[in-house]
Amino acid sequence: MQKPFTGYLLATHGRRGLHRDHPAVRQQIANLEAFAKQWSRHIEIETHRTVFIADYARSVRGLNSLPRLRDYLQQGGPIIIDDASRLFRACPDAATQRALWEELSPYHSAILHLRLMKPLSEVTGAKRELLVRGALRADYSLAPRRRSQLDLEDRRDQTALATTASSKARRRASHKAGEQLSRVKASIESDDETATLAKIAARANDEGLRTSRGTLWRTDSVSRALKRYDGGEE
Repeated sequence: MQKPFTGYLLATHGRRGLHRDHPAVRQQIANLEAFAKQWSRHIEIETHRTVFIADYARSVRGLNSLPRLRDYLQQGGPIIIDDASRLFRACPDAATQRALWEELSPYHSAILHLRLMKPLSEVTGAKRELLVRGALRADYSLAPRRRSQLDLEDRRDQTALATTASSKARRRASHKAGEQLSRVKASIESDDETATLAKIAARANDEGLRTSRGTLWRTDSVSRALKRYDGGEE
């Protein structure tokens, strides 16, 4: 027996009154209906009984920001999202993205990520990293694409992952540099001296310490590094 097809739409911009031609959901509807038409025989869904549920949220700070999705998942219904990364792109920061992924974890097997043709429970590794960071390209379309276009998308996704990894590495290097300078500052102060930026830079350079770019320390770079470190940025 065939079952109704339920798709999820998320609007993050435009007017709150949602309809089929609303610019924020128009492509999502097209993707979901194309999927239903192509796969109805294989997964036993009724395309003529397509049901959409939708949320409007300019910023997603957790599942409570998506009440229609939350309520549907709590009722136990499986749902299809054309591109689940849009949920995470709407989060204000990385911590919120990670928290949302964990909040959705009880329902991962019930959420089909159409873009990868997998439930979230099977999205792992690099693809999961890209999805949670909202780094997948936003202009997803289910329209048939040539092999060269698919290769280009893979390269873009890998570039996005590399950019994320590079950003993490820079933050770690910055934190390490701030930690080293903080130690130098404490050493100067232990000698009953005033730890001016110039003294910190001079001693750091004398000890062979360098900036994350491999250059000598100057007063301005010392100031920035210590401010980032004292502010808890990693």
